[in-house]
Amino acid sequence: MSDPYELPMFPLGSVLLPGMVLPLQVFEPRYRVLVDTVLLADEPEFGSVMIERGNEVGGGDVRATVGCIARIVDFTRHEDGVVTMVAVGTRRITVEDWLDDDPFPRALVADWPDGAGRAADQAADGPDQAADVAAGAADGADGGPDQAADGPDQAADVAAGAAGAAPGGPDPIGTGPADAGPTDAIDRLERSVRDLITLAAELGLVPTLEDAPLSADDELRVYQLATVSPLGAHDRLRVLRSPGLAGRVELLEELIEEQHLLLEARRSFGQE
Repeated sequence: MSDPYELPMFPLGSVLLPGMVLPLQVFEPRYRVLVDTVLLADEPEFGSVMIERGNEVGGGDVRATVGCIARIVDFTRHEDGVVTMVAVGTRRITVEDWLDDDPFPRALVADWPDGAGRAADQAADGPDQAADVAAGAADGADGGPDQAADGPDQAADVAAGAAGAAPGGPDPIGTGPADAGPTDAIDRLERSVRDLITLAAELGLVPTLEDAPLSADDELRVYQLATVSPLGAHDRLRVLRSPGLAGRVELLEELIEEQHLLLEARRSFGQE
């Protein structure tokens, strides 16, 4: 894990994953200042974390301790001062400490690549993980202080997200047959995700994934599969919190299977 460094932060009601495209419409004055500050920096990056409970506007919100770096790749300032921009998730971070929110939210963060230890924070996240399991069954993935437009359209954005992402190296994965490598397990996961998306599309819930290209990097491909899957924000947060690639694949397999069972039941109910 890297040494902590200060970073402008954009809390949202959704979860940004590495490789994920994040369209934003920024109208709140302090977040316009944040964007201006980020664009003047050597790297046009800010951090994004999910608001787990409460509302960011007016304070009193509870923010996740794990988030993602977002790099601005497109930007437009309109005559009324509203900013529209597109960012791409690049790498996972952990929030070490929150700083003063004036003039905009800031935090001390550290990069958290797969394989880097985070035992103390994982223990602290334990109760929140349990809450995520309960919330993930029913929640959506939108909201926040300004409008984040993620959701079904992410399937069309996977290829664009891959170009801007820079995750750390993958760790060994232990799922599937003993002689199966990481790619074999992730190939199986991809087939499951594609089957789930096809089923969801039949029910009119999400567009089909079709033949959208996915990254050749194992770590990024798993994040992309989590992005295009019809999961809620708390389930995506569980994916982001998973310490390494092996556990992330296993968790995502479980989440996909749960969603598949729910959608199969929904289809059966509709046919009665």
